[in-house]
Amino acid sequence: MAVFSSDPDRGFFGHPRALMPLFFTEMWERFSFYGMRTLLILYLVSHFAFPRDRAYDTMSAYLALVYLLPLFGGLIADRLLGYQRAVMIGATLMLLGHVAMAYEGGGGEDPVAVGVMFFALALLSVGNGFMKPNISSMVGKLYAPDDQRRDAGFSLFYFSINLGAFAATLICGWLGETYGWSYGFGAAAIGMGLGLFVFQRSRPMLPPDELVSMGTGAALAEKPRVPAWMWAAIPVAVAASWGLMQRADIVGYLLAVSAFVMIGWVLVMMFTKATPVARDRMIVALVLTLFAIFFWMLFDQSPGSLKLLADHFVDRQGWAASQFEALNPMFIVLMAPLMAGIWTFLAVRGKDLSLPVKFALGLLFNGAAFGLLVIAMQDPENGMLMSLWWLVLFYWVQAIGELCLSPIGLSMITRLSMPGTTGVMMGIWFLSTAGGAWLAGQTAKWFSAPEEVTGFDAAYGFTDLFWNLFWPACVAGVIVLALSPWLKRMMHVGVDTTGVRSAGLDEGVQAGNVVMRRGAE
Repeated sequence: MAVFSSDPDRGFFGHPRALMPLFFTEMWERFSFYGMRTLLILYLVSHFAFPRDRAYDTMSAYLALVYLLPLFGGLIADRLLGYQRAVMIGATLMLLGHVAMAYEGGGGEDPVAVGVMFFALALLSVGNGFMKPNISSMVGKLYAPDDQRRDAGFSLFYFSINLGAFAATLICGWLGETYGWSYGFGAAAIGMGLGLFVFQRSRPMLPPDELVSMGTGAALAEKPRVPAWMWAAIPVAVAASWGLMQRADIVGYLLAVSAFVMIGWVLVMMFTKATPVARDRMIVALVLTLFAIFFWMLFDQSPGSLKLLADHFVDRQGWAASQFEALNPMFIVLMAPLMAGIWTFLAVRGKDLSLPVKFALGLLFNGAAFGLLVIAMQDPENGMLMSLWWLVLFYWVQAIGELCLSPIGLSMITRLSMPGTTGVMMGIWFLSTAGGAWLAGQTAKWFSAPEEVTGFDAAYGFTDLFWNLFWPACVAGVIVLALSPWLKRMMHVGVDTTGVRSAGLDEGVQAGNVVMRRGAE
C-alpha cells in the first residue's frame, strides 16, 4: 500500500488524508511539551535554587493543571467552540508560554525571572487545556463508528507522540544542560511553532466542526463560534493558573472538586439520556479511568524524582540526567510492533486478553518496574552509584506496562463514550492523568529525605518512595484483574448502542491494532 494516496479517505498510510496534519501537529506539540518537561525540575533546583519540596510542588501543580484543564477545554469545544478553534487557541497560548520559558533572568531568587517562569507555566497549562483533548477528538471524528481502521489510526497518532517525545528529550535535554537553559526551552518553542504552522496551513483538509446534541449525537443548528467573553476569560484563566501553580495544596482540592462535579454530571447524563448499552459502556470507561490514576502516579515520577535520582545517584557515564527519559519513547517505538503481533496472534486464535485484563497488566508491570528500583537502590545506600543499566531495565519494564494500558485509553474513550460526550469524557480521562501527576509530586515530597540530609544518606528517601509506589500499583492491578469478567460483559462487544449486533471487529482484533498511543500524554 502506498504511503500517500490521492484517495482522501486512504491518503495517509491507508487512513484519511486529514490524519497527516494531525499526526505532525501532535508530533511537534509533544516535542515542545516533553522538551520543556524534561528540563523543568532540574531548572527549578539548579537555576532558581528551589528547595526540593518546592520543586516537587511546582512540578506536581503544573502537570496536574496540564491534565485538569482539558476537562474544561473539552466541554467548551463540545458545546461552543468546536475542535478546530479550540486547538488553534490552545496552540497559540502554548507557543507564547514556551517563548516566555526561554527567559532565564538572573537565576537564584530573581523575582522577575521566577514570576515569568510561573507565567509561562500558566500559559502552557491553559493552552494545553484547549488543545490536548480536542486534537485527540478530531482523530476520532475522521472515522465512522464502525470503521475498522479507527484503532490503527490512533496507533499512528500515538507513534507521533512518542516520536516527538524521543527527539525532544535527547535534543532539548542536551541543549539545556550543555549550553544553557534558554537553548533547551527555545528549542521547545521552535517545535511548538512548527506544530501551529502545520495545523493552520492544513485546516481546510480537516472535517468541518459541528455541535451535536449530548446523548443523541444529532447535529445542532447552532454553529461553533468564539464569543466575545471568551477573549476576556482566557487572561483570567491564565492569571488563576499563575496563582494555582504556586499552591499545589489548592490544586489538589481543585482536582477533587472537579472530579466530583464533572463525573456527577456525566452520571446524570448517563442515567437520563443514554441507552442501557451506552450506559454500561460509560460505566466501564469511568471505572478504568479511575484505576488509571495509579498508573499515572507512577508514570509521572519520570520528570520529577527519577530525574533527581539520575542526577545524584546514577553512574551516567557522560549522559545528561534529563536524557534518560528518552528511554521510554524509544522502548515504546521499538516494542510496539512486537506487542501488536502478540495481541493479533492471540486475537486470531480467539485467546486475546480483554481490555480490562490488559489494564491490569499495565498496572502490574508499572509496579514491578519500581520494585526493580527498590532492589537497585541497595548500592547507593552503601555509598556506590547505581549502574545506569538499572534505569534502562526500569524503563523497559515500565514501557511494557504502558503498552498494555495506555494504548487503549484514547480509543476506549472515543469508542465507549455516548454521543455528544466525547470531549468531556476525553477531559475526564486526562483528569485521571492530572490526579496521578499531582500524586506523583506529592508522594515524592512525602517520602523524600529531609532537605538537610545530603549525600548518599538521601538515598533512603528514594527507597521509601519506590517501595510505596510498588505495592499500591500491584494491589490496584489485582483488583482490576478480579473485576475484568464483569467489566468485559459491560462493554457489550459486537453490538451497537441499541443492542443490535454490529458488523465491526470484535474487541480482541481491534485492541490488537492499538499499541502506539499514550493516554497521557
